[in-house]
Amino acid sequence: PVSPSPGGGAMGRASVRPPGGPGGPGGPGGPGSGRPPRRSRGKVWLRNSLLSALALAVMIAGGAMVALSYYVDDVVPPERLELSQASRVYYANGDEITVLQEENRELINTHNLKVVQDAVIAAEDNKFWDHSGVDFLGIVRAAWNNFTGGEIQGASTITQQYARIAGELHGQTYARKLEEAAMAYKLSQEYERAEILDFYLNTVYFGRGAYGIEAAAQSYFDLSAEELDVAQAALLAGIIRYPDDGSGFSPYDPMHNPDDPSVAVNRWNWVTGQMVDMGTLAPAERDQLEMPEVIAPSSVEPWHDGPQGPIVRQVERELEEEFGITDVRTGGYRITTTIDPDTQEAALNAARRDHGGPLWENQNENVNAALVAVDPNSGAVLAYYGGDDGTGFDLAGPNWEADRGWYGGRPPGSSFKIYTLIAMLEERISFDSRWQADVYETDDFTIRNAGRTPEGSGCEDPDWCTLRWATEQSFNVPFWHFSEAMGMRGPTAIVNAAKKAGVTMLTGDGGAVVDLTEYADAGEIEPFPFFHHASFGQYPVTVLDHASGTATLAAGGVYHKPHFVAQVEQRDEQTGEWEPIETNRIAGEERIRPEVAYAITDVLSAVPGIGGNALAGGRPAAAKTGTWEHPEGGIADAWMTGYTPQIAATVWVGDAEDNDPITDQWGAPIRSSGLPSQIWKQFMDEAHAVKDLPHEQFPPGPEIGDPNHPYANGIEPEPDDDCRPRPFRPCPDDDDDDDDDDDDNGRGGGDEEDGREEGSWWRWPGDD
Repeated sequence: PVSPSPGGGAMGRASVRPPGGPGGPGGPGGPGSGRPPRRSRGKVWLRNSLLSALALAVMIAGGAMVALSYYVDDVVPPERLELSQASRVYYANGDEITVLQEENRELINTHNLKVVQDAVIAAEDNKFWDHSGVDFLGIVRAAWNNFTGGEIQGASTITQQYARIAGELHGQTYARKLEEAAMAYKLSQEYERAEILDFYLNTVYFGRGAYGIEAAAQSYFDLSAEELDVAQAALLAGIIRYPDDGSGFSPYDPMHNPDDPSVAVNRWNWVTGQMVDMGTLAPAERDQLEMPEVIAPSSVEPWHDGPQGPIVRQVERELEEEFGITDVRTGGYRITTTIDPDTQEAALNAARRDHGGPLWENQNENVNAALVAVDPNSGAVLAYYGGDDGTGFDLAGPNWEADRGWYGGRPPGSSFKIYTLIAMLEERISFDSRWQADVYETDDFTIRNAGRTPEGSGCEDPDWCTLRWATEQSFNVPFWHFSEAMGMRGPTAIVNAAKKAGVTMLTGDGGAVVDLTEYADAGEIEPFPFFHHASFGQYPVTVLDHASGTATLAAGGVYHKPHFVAQVEQRDEQTGEWEPIETNRIAGEERIRPEVAYAITDVLSAVPGIGGNALAGGRPAAAKTGTWEHPEGGIADAWMTGYTPQIAATVWVGDAEDNDPITDQWGAPIRSSGLPSQIWKQFMDEAHAVKDLPHEQFPPGPEIGDPNHPYANGIEPEPDDDCRPRPFRPCPDDDDDDDDDDDDNGRGGGDEEDGREEGSWWRWPGDD
């Protein structure tokens, strides 16, 4: 090259000799010589000696590497290396809910990703297709640079990088490099380059928590790897060199410094330039490229943070119990749930106070709600709201603690009477049977009706009220009378009815959680922890179980096990195709006689209208309310459970944190006919409307059972002369002397109080 002279003219080329002797004036090497000054012989000798020693060391290392490759542990091949793969969870329509992972990785077939292959080879190993897995010249350059104090260089080929991952090699020592090179050499003798590259692309870390090209494409561009263009592939390839500088970002990630992305741009330009030099990118095409835009990191919410958290936890539970899958965070599954996003949004709009719906305006902070909706025809859970923390207490379903097992649920109050009705109709009791409904004193308990009287609720004679009326008006006393008439067979029959309908766990006296699925019959439970209070819902049940039992009635007595998982798939290692994993989930089975279910539905169809919560447009619906009183007075739990032929939904309202009484903004107790029923109505109206579900009628309710059943203890106002004595229903005594020790049904007790504190939880189980 010619450099300009101080005077502006061109200086002569180095090949032109200056005047004088061989070296011009002063001899060879003197002033004016066109050759550089001679090095001293000592420096030349030192340099040559070092180079010779280095070359010898490299030759020895190379020979040692080849020898070592025959003795080093086998490099784990791609098909045997156990890689952690993320699992993805989807709504029923295919939209992603979250990613479950220890490492965010999804293995794919990369053989056809030419754009990605070219970019990564250009950035990491431009002689990948030519060398034997180890770049000896690169090692020499790196060793010399390291020896002379330059930047530490690894000189690792793509094959060596894979060997490092497979062998779990760490550190920057030369011993580690030698072992890495030996493993890479052996690997290159056993596998085609394309196979090694495929595994590398599925293994290498790209920052943002993304392992492998598929996870990287999704993390940076919200695309699959096969959709990447040249510019996007080049950006990802450039990140491999330095995926995280400790800030959580690669310095080559444009989001590392959005205000000044010059470092990322320069790296991208370098990679695309390398591609041009390799001939895999035409210069004209490169000139047309623009730096690609990336999405913000962590675009997918953490699985546990938000209302999807309890859903995901239920999904994981089901995967283990129904599919035997215990590696969901590492197994690379694709899980499609039954949760319908439109129905779920309707549930959140109604039950989640953070959605800011009108029902939650001015509600006290301690008031919470849970909601579960089930498809009666399949058992699919359509919507589920159990709170906003997947690691906290699930308000809607069962919870697990190592020292206490499964637990959860709250007393459902009179909403549990739907199961008592099943037991009553199975005993051939008619809804036209007559019962005493006024306050009832036993030797140990006083059974009340939430402060109401039959006369003020439509039954003018408290000793002659129909079961239909008692159900619609939610009076407790007749249901107690039924259970008591059967002795301890009463609570057993009620618990059995709940079990058949779909209730899997109940918490009995003393806080003992009973897994009903472990018993063929509730009578096998010893010691038996339930009493006649089961007839009106003292014992805690989960919202999920209650929705399941309600769905069985909606399906005409056919039970479908509630489930969150519609399908689980895992990629076939040979074909790369997603294959479904089979489950042993049972089909629907008839557990309750259809005529029983239809008769109960017919009566419950009046409840929404009575409470002022009939569904929009006159849509047929059946429902039952329920409350449970707080030990200190007021209401602790308020419920509404109900159904149409298409959706069964259960709502609970209470204090999730401290279990304090729940009141509205005016200080009045929140009863089931209030907020729970309003939440239920809003959800049901919106869920049916958003899915455009037609109005469907229930089958007509048949007249079944005996109106004069022996257990019915009602007393006719004017009995006829043909009276025959029956249990709890004696004939009038003409010589009645109004003995104060005998109450109206001849059982004794009179007006004597039991001495227990009025308002205690065991004594005031009334509801709406």
